[in-house]
Amino acid sequence: MKKRIFAISLMLIALSILTLSCKKDKTSASNEPETPTYYEEPENVVTVNLLNDDGSYVLILGRYIKISTANNFYTIYGNGAYLTFNDVGEVASLGYVYQIPQDGWSEQVAVFPGHGYVLKKVEYDNYGYVYTKYARVYVVDYIYDANNEIIGAQIEYQDNWCFGIDVYTYSVTDVTATSAVINGFVEFADNTIKKRGFCWSKENYYPTIEDSHVSTNENTNDFTLEITGLEASTNYNVRAFIESPRFGVVYGNQLMFTTLDNPGVATVRTSYVTNITETTAKCYGNIEDLGGDSIIDLGACWGTSPNPTIDGAHQSTDSGMWEFSVEMSGLNAGVTYYVRAYATNNYGTAYGEDVVFITDVPGPEGAIVSAFSVSATQKVYFSKGNLQYQASTDTWRFAENQRDFVGESNSNISPSYDGWIDLFGWGTGQDPTKYSNSDDYSEYNEWGDNQIINGGNTNNLWRTMTSGEWWYLFYQRNTPSGVRFAKAKVDNVCGIILLPDDWDLNSGLYGVNSESVSYTYNVIGATEWMDRFESKGAVFIPAAGYRMRTEYYTDSLFGGYWTSTPYEYYNYIAYYMHFDIYFGGFSTNDRWYGYSVRLVSDVVR
Repeated sequence: MKKRIFAISLMLIALSILTLSCKKDKTSASNEPETPTYYEEPENVVTVNLLNDDGSYVLILGRYIKISTANNFYTIYGNGAYLTFNDVGEVASLGYVYQIPQDGWSEQVAVFPGHGYVLKKVEYDNYGYVYTKYARVYVVDYIYDANNEIIGAQIEYQDNWCFGIDVYTYSVTDVTATSAVINGFVEFADNTIKKRGFCWSKENYYPTIEDSHVSTNENTNDFTLEITGLEASTNYNVRAFIESPRFGVVYGNQLMFTTLDNPGVATVRTSYVTNITETTAKCYGNIEDLGGDSIIDLGACWGTSPNPTIDGAHQSTDSGMWEFSVEMSGLNAGVTYYVRAYATNNYGTAYGEDVVFITDVPGPEGAIVSAFSVSATQKVYFSKGNLQYQASTDTWRFAENQRDFVGESNSNISPSYDGWIDLFGWGTGQDPTKYSNSDDYSEYNEWGDNQIINGGNTNNLWRTMTSGEWWYLFYQRNTPSGVRFAKAKVDNVCGIILLPDDWDLNSGLYGVNSESVSYTYNVIGATEWMDRFESKGAVFIPAAGYRMRTEYYTDSLFGGYWTSTPYEYYNYIAYYMHFDIYFGGFSTNDRWYGYSVRLVSDVVR
């Protein structure tokens, strides 16, 4: 272990209490919350000695926290996917760690005596709601052995120190030509919040308090304010925000609204576009105000330039009144379109704001043509089955059925085996029967570089997703139904169902968006799977077990899938996505372990 010598000078810190004079809003009342005292030492502090060896850990926020031989804090579960660290610098004691950093979070952080740290854990419930918890840590000093080598640290910590604050821009109501009423909500509010308000802009999609804004210091979870001085017939973006000494400025989601141009016309909103294919798409809209007369025509209009009108391509609908949808057809592949909802009464035609979308480009042979977001800007098509290889003919293919996997026959892995295998060492795209120790895996070889006989039979049509893309797919993308994935047992095969981005149907699935439920939450037969799910673009990831050298292991409950992400610190280790009967997540393992591979093709838009 590299010896670290730190000269630590302890200084007395003179504290001065600053009186903050805040400009009161007109909506302010005298019930402004008192400024909390942050520097008091908490009563439930735990002090432990944490050694930098494999047997020493402390349980914080439900995760096992350890110190590595390089003197870094890290967690052995989640690999940073659920728990991150932030060094807030030198502090006098644990009580001085009181603010939540706005950035700088990482999976590992160096341990320094006299420094404070904040730990963040993001959790998701069965309905996909996000909950953030924080803990705080103070490093008292290093622990040394008889040779004056650093072997750990004494720490103080407070578990479940505080919850995160979630801010929501709930709705926009009472829109006129010059004003609107905005409604917001704060979850897990506490008395550190000094202001609640809204900011808006014509130009900025995500307005901030540097733009126009209004606020109140009324201490309520629900808050409503009127914004005025708006321009008629104008699109505005608005967001709720809070200001807190502990959390800084936290913004809610963005909403868009359009001020009225004529008191007699209706008020209509373009909600979103789903079910995008090469030639079709579905637009949703809302009537927010009927205006001065009943609606005589309702629908959507679209084109390749902003602000389309009913003089161009449009489609009427009778699918509903206050909430409606329109099927658009005759579109061209790979083209950017602008669409607006419209509503006509005897006073004229009113339009919603533009929603921009891009039609799909056809995927390669072997693709399930339903789009899945793997980042804010990239979507992919999944292959129709797990990747398989026959060594005797040097042939690659996709499994014919999404539920198919080879299983125990993977133990026969060898360059001359004439059967099929589907569990591979990491990155063995050019040497798929390799199973020796990790030192032989000097470079990453992409499986998608190979010709796949039922996947287009051309090189470089497919690729392996990164760990970050798998994470975004499971936990960050949006679907109209709110369901991203669910564990299930399909035709007696355990695995995970992935629903595409445009899924707007009632899935009927239970325990959704949670890896910590049993497969038996959803038991689905073969016919039901085809009719209700696969025919509509759903993807199934089977629990196909794993191989360790030539030994196959499974109880039909474990699924492990390689990512294209190598481990940051050792080149013989890589990340993989995994799930079991009651858990799931992302971990690392030696490259010679045999896990499944599910390839994707980028959606070009």
